[in-house]
Amino acid sequence: MTFSVAIWRSAFAFILFIMLVDGVDAKDIPQLPHIERVDARIDTLMEEGHFPGVAIAVMRAGKPVHIGTYGMANLAHEVPVTTRTVFEIASLTKQMTALAIMTLVEEERLSLDDRLVEWIEDAPPAWDEITVDQLLSHTAGLT
Repeated sequence: MTFSVAIWRSAFAFILFIMLVDGVDAKDIPQLPHIERVDARIDTLMEEGHFPGVAIAVMRAGKPVHIGTYGMANLAHEVPVTTRTVFEIASLTKQMTALAIMTLVEEERLSLDDRLVEWIEDAPPAWDEITVDQLLSHTAGLT
């Protein structure tokens, strides 16, 4: 099993690429044939207890082609997930960022030894010696 597959499996129990599209009504977006499979898979994962609710947006060329809201945002108060639901994901973005970076490393499109200034235009001079590895391991000294 590759690094990215292992991380995806562990992270999936917590998050499903949640992209909220504020105020967009799902009925205003044309449906695609394969979207029914996405809906069915999400329903299955929810039935298996992976998560109580989720909102997803499938994007194509920067535009939403499907928006789905599923399940409950708050189980105790029976509040359904909507396109305006705010999910408290806390530090999960760190894991997803690490997954994305390590996927790029695995594909040899990025190296952990790369300096940030190679990738971030207009980075301050203080970042000249900071590497991707230091950033991911929280040893870069940034606060």
